[in-house]
Amino acid sequence: MSSAMFEEYEMDLTSMLKDISQALSVTIPRYTGEPKKQAVHKVGKDIEKAEDLLREMSIEAKNAPPSYQAQLNSKCNKYRADIQRLKKDLSATNAGTFVADRQALLGAGGYDEPGASGDTRTLLLDNHERLQRTTDRLANTRRVAEESEQIGTNVLTDLHGQREQIVRIGGRVQSMDANLGKSKSILTSMGRRIVSSKLILFCTIILLIGILGLVVYFKLKK
Repeated sequence: MSSAMFEEYEMDLTSMLKDISQALSVTIPRYTGEPKKQAVHKVGKDIEKAEDLLREMSIEAKNAPPSYQAQLNSKCNKYRADIQRLKKDLSATNAGTFVADRQALLGAGGYDEPGASGDTRTLLLDNHERLQRTTDRLANTRRVAEESEQIGTNVLTDLHGQREQIVRIGGRVQSMDANLGKSKSILTSMGRRIVSSKLILFCTIILLIGILGLVVYFKLKK
């Protein structure tokens, strides 16, 4: 595995999902009334924590070496599907709790007239449907927000990687500029030496010609 943090997050998430699943299938059905509501509320908080862990795992998968990214992303998708299934189970449990509370209320004998009891049942059903629609809309809104957050995280990670590449390229360009400056100085120095050498050679030739002329002159004069 490429990331120790990913493994640590995965162990915590696996344990948390197991506890949530057991609570939904075994623990909560044993409760009624207020204890059941508290247990449902705790499971909702645990699911939120699980989603936070999954987001951290997604970030680790994004930053992992390319050879590991496909494997890690596949695991993240699997856990994401598991969390969505648990959220649906929690919604169904919430609905069952509401129905049980409604039946307890209607069975308490608080409504004597049949017409009033029917109206109350209709009102409660309407309220439940509105509540369920609101819950679904909130869930969809949260899902869109999480997807947007994930996209934003991916974009920031890509931008960070591109920034590092630009910084490295800038360092290489500066190094090339420094090398070009040194090369220019060396070429300029070599050019001056060549000019000086040519000038010395020219003066030497003129001096030798003058000496040769004097020698010839004195020989002819004799």
